[in-house]
Amino acid sequence: DDPRTVPALVKILDSGDDYDRVPAIEALFRFGARSEEAIPALVAVLFNSSMPNNDREWACAALTSIGPNGERALLNGVAVSRKPYDTLIVL
Repeated sequence: DDPRTVPALVKILDSGDDYDRVPAIEALFRFGARSEEAIPALVAVLFNSSMPNNDREWACAALTSIGPNGERALLNGVAVSRKPYDTLIVL
């Protein structure tokens, strides 16, 4: 496990590259708890209604794979979302 992997994947999420975003999120999903530092970036994808639903669904899955901190971030985000219905459709 290279400690630079998760930060590199987060940069891909932040870059806005549509073609690389889902593979990066899938990798974070597979890393599970090792992806904890990606929580803010995954939350940003999930609650960005301009993102494709597929990207948002993978962000939700990745957050839950991280464990309690990812799940808490997901639930907190839903609680404070200005568009909770829009987000819940993805969930």
